[in-house]
Amino acid sequence: MPPFRLRGLLAVVQRVLNIDGFAVLRAARGEGDLDGLAVGVTGPHGMPEDVRAIADARLDTPRDVAQALSALAGTLERAG
Repeated sequence: MPPFRLRGLLAVVQRVLNIDGFAVLRAARGEGDLDGLAVGVTGPHGMPEDVRAIADARLDTPRDVAQALSALAGTLERAG
């Protein structure tokens, strides 16, 4: 892992070209280096099977990603 000492990571991927980040996240999570969630997003042409297979969670649209991030931000803000 890089020297940033991340404690958590949220990776959101729509295309197969970007799934390497999912593999890195899973490896770091498996080693106990951080908590993380790999989210696959359905794009205009569906969700590639490679993304679907490795994602921890799936969202239907980029708008759903925005709503989820907004809800997460609100929760974190209230938690202080």
